Amino acid sequence: MPSSLPPEIWRIIFDHTTLAPRPWEGGLYRPFEPVLELYETPGWQQRESLRRRTCLALCRVSRLFRAIATELLYRDVCVCDVEGLESLLSGLARSAREATTPTLGSYIRRLELPGPARMATTPLVSTLRPTSESLGHQLVDLLAYCPNLEVFVRPALPFEAASVAFWGTLAHTPITLKHPLKSLRRLEWHETDLEYRLCGATQAARLRELVSYAPHLRYLFLCTDRGDALSELTPILTRSLRTLRLYRLHSETGPGHGSSPTRPHRHRRASSSLSCGPSPPPKTALSPPSVPRIRHLILHSAPSTPILDLLDTVGKDIRVVELAFAPQATFSPNQMRRILLRTPAVEELAYNLGAPEISSLPSGVQATSVRRVRLRVNPDDWNPSRPVMCAQLEVLLGDSFPGLRELVLHDSTGWLVKRDSARRLLKRLVEKGRVLLDEDGSRLEIPSL
Repeated sequence: MPSSLPPEIWRIIFDHTTLAPRPWEGGLYRPFEPVLELYETPGWQQRESLRRRTCLALCRVSRLFRAIATELLYRDVCVCDVEGLESLLSGLARSAREATTPTLGSYIRRLELPGPARMATTPLVSTLRPTSESLGHQLVDLLAYCPNLEVFVRPALPFEAASVAFWGTLAHTPITLKHPLKSLRRLEWHETDLEYRLCGATQAARLRELVSYAPHLRYLFLCTDRGDALSELTPILTRSLRTLRLYRLHSETGPGHGSSPTRPHRHRRASSSLSCGPSPPPKTALSPPSVPRIRHLILHSAPSTPILDLLDTVGKDIRVVELAFAPQATFSPNQMRRILLRTPAVEELAYNLGAPEISSLPSGVQATSVRRVRLRVNPDDWNPSRPVMCAQLEVLLGDSFPGLRELVLHDSTGWLVKRDSARRLLKRLVEKGRVLLDEDGSRLEIPSL
């Protein structure tokens, strides 16, 4: 009978049926992971609502089901409004006072705050405006209840006074915890220039405090208009950091940010082969044990001066460079050179075919360390024209990547290999000794012309 199943089996069944509709596996790197906004579609909202209703229904069946479903319900928490925040903090505080083992807060693995406004059931202005009861609620209080937190997401705020006031009140107090967030593996921080102007130095201070309290952080997604954000974080980045995803980070810091102007660009002497590596990096305030050993770098645009300055310090350890999905964007020869010059040990280059378009390296410059290229092809997202498609494959046939051994196609629809012009170029790659692989690692056969 089903009732005779052990709790471990029920746990597996419930875990499968109540899985969150978006991946968030701690600090793991996965190629071509879309940004948060792409998950929050109407279909995502329906699946998330169904997940919560399923967990609540299971809680009413029996004590065993309640114990299992409660853990799954609190695993992924998204706070959308003041009422939700008050309810969550009340429940976490009551659980801590009752000294239940484990506490409700110990179940929370992923926390998004403030969550997507469109998930609120009442108008945004009324739900996000701080009340007299909520003025005492602070981010530090919530984090103190979550000792096993693995993922913290702070999405960009809607451009309206209510949402900014909600976050400004929540993040007003400095984060001072008795114990570090030892389980925190992934931090996603999205902010705009307008938010920084309205919230002032509080915005940057909370980010620095979160990073400093995460000794085992492995994945940092930083989306900001502040050009000085990286230089502020670099001295406190943990050595465990393996993946760095960067969006925007303009070279110039806007007025009113209270930071010094951007340093003038340092001219670097051209090298005929990237395999020789860059010139010795400049001395920094970091002591060697504190320098993060970043393995994966994800760029959403051509690198600005702050990003290049960071790569001067950490670029030698990077093994994978991914250029995030960016239609109608182009990485020029010099932009490609600046990236690869600072990452002399990079082994893998990943990007969407034609989004962005990459260029061949300048004449006489080669990225000899690149052994693998991952190409994502999805006509539902982006359908490159025939000239663009051919030009991008010609780059791989040229002299820029003489050490290239594998071309991995993330093309579930088979769109690329169905085109005659692409098949001809792919055959030329195979004839030059390159191995064509599917994303699952199996060898990919090219259909006859």
